[in-house]
Amino acid sequence: MINFLVAVALILFVAILFVFLWRSVMSPYFYATPVDEEVVTTTTTTTTVDTPAPVQPTIDQLPELKREFNEAGQPFVKDPVDNAVWWLNTNDDMYEDAAGKWWRLV
Repeated sequence: MINFLVAVALILFVAILFVFLWRSVMSPYFYATPVDEEVVTTTTTTTTVDTPAPVQPTIDQLPELKREFNEAGQPFVKDPVDNAVWWLNTNDDMYEDAAGKWWRLV
């Protein structure tokens, strides 16, 4: 059985090779057709606008927000925008409210 499959595969390979060679000999321009290349020239202009970087305030220039503590000593703040209670870490020194404004914690 395996000899039959090998023989069939070999016959198919030889047939494909024969067809490929026959076509390349009979029509040599089929595989080597010249291609007309079109040259396109483009011009690109770029405009650079120098905008100054926004000034970032230091922590001393931020408005103050009072830090409060619960009975267990955990610090928290009440958000000035939506009055939500936010628990803080003990080393937090700034807070960003719901509107994206920064506050200095005191």
